[in-house]
Amino acid sequence: MTGKHIGTSFINIKVYVNGILVDEHELGQGILRIGRHATNDVILRSNKASRHHCYLEWTEGKLLLTDTSKNGTLINGVNAQGQSEVMLGDVITIHPYTILMAPVYTGETASAHNVDEESDTIFAAPGNDLQRDFLEKTFDITHREYEIIEYVLMGRHNKDISEILRISEFTVKTHLRNIFEKLQVESRTQLIAKIMGINKDLI
Repeated sequence: MTGKHIGTSFINIKVYVNGILVDEHELGQGILRIGRHATNDVILRSNKASRHHCYLEWTEGKLLLTDTSKNGTLINGVNAQGQSEVMLGDVITIHPYTILMAPVYTGETASAHNVDEESDTIFAAPGNDLQRDFLEKTFDITHREYEIIEYVLMGRHNKDISEILRISEFTVKTHLRNIFEKLQVESRTQLIAKIMGINKDLI
C-alpha cells in the first residue's frame, strides 16, 4: 500500500454504502471480523460478501488484513491476496461496501488537526484548510462545493445536506454533478476514495 503507516494501536474503521456512512468501529488491539454472517463485527448485507469475508488484526504494530473470501477483497482497487498491510487512508472495497481506514482524533490531537470531535468527518492528517486549498486550486472546487464534499464524507444524505445548508435537494444534486465532473468520478463512493487518495498525497 502507499498510505501512511498507522503507527498506533487505534484506528477508526468507517463503513459506507453508496457514500453513506452505515457503520463505524474504533479498532484497538485485537481482531475485527468482516463478513455476511451475524457473528462478524462488521456485518455485510450483500450476497457478494462471504460469510466470513476477511478480518483486520494488529500484528507487531502493523494492521494486517487477511482475506478469507471467495470473491476477493480490494485495497485501493488492487486485489488483496492472502495477508496485506493496511495503512491510514486506505480504502477497502467489498462491493457495494467501502471501508475506510481513518485516524482517531481525540483531545489535543483533534484540535491540532482541526477536527470536530462531534462530527463524523474522515479528513486525514493535513487538516481541512490544506485540503480545501488543494481542491480549489487543482480542481476549481468552489466554497459551496467543498461544503457539500465535507457533508458527503460525513455520510450525509442529500436531504440532510439541503436542510443544513438551507438549499434545495435539486441544488445539492446539481452541485454533486459538478463535483463529480471536476474530480472525474461517477459516484459518492468514488468521490470518497478520491478524497482519501488526495489526503494521503498531502500527508
